[in-house]
Amino acid sequence: LAIINSAGLGDLSAAATNNCMAVLLFHDEYAETKDALNMFKESLKIFRSQLCSQSIEVATVLNNIGRVHYLEGNYDCALAVYKEALLIRRKVLGEKSIDLAATMCNTGQTLHQRGDLDEAMVYYSEFLKLAEFHLGSNHRDVAIILKCMAEIHHGRGQLDKARSMYEEALRTGRIALGNHHPELAST
Repeated sequence: LAIINSAGLGDLSAAATNNCMAVLLFHDEYAETKDALNMFKESLKIFRSQLCSQSIEVATVLNNIGRVHYLEGNYDCALAVYKEALLIRRKVLGEKSIDLAATMCNTGQTLHQRGDLDEAMVYYSEFLKLAEFHLGSNHRDVAIILKCMAEIHHGRGQLDKARSMYEEALRTGRIALGNHHPELAST
């Protein structure tokens, strides 16, 4: 950040760089999530002060903050942040944006973990429509969500629906990743 500031690139460049560094920290298994969260919050503060509070940059950082809360098991905090990000992305990008799909997926996973299965299915279904439209029906992300939906059916005792979705997830995963990919073992 010191280099960015000394080069006169401004607060927006610093916020974007800070967000990227926080993403790296977030994925570092040895890093503290609170450090990433603090960096995301700093980026959010800058973006909100320098841009419209309804900007894509704000929505992206909110999504990242939600992910940290999710991984820490703070599902209520994660949902609040994801829902704010969804509102912004819907307003700015419209209902058919692939960027909207990412936050829908995260929201669905959070609801799933919290046990709000009906609402999770709504978000998974919305994600599935967008992902199939933008990425095709044989994409890895489609397979992942099909598996998540199958888990919900399985947990509810809807075994025929669960089996059908597990089979579709496996078929999709094999097409997307090949027959011997390690991710297929959990399907």
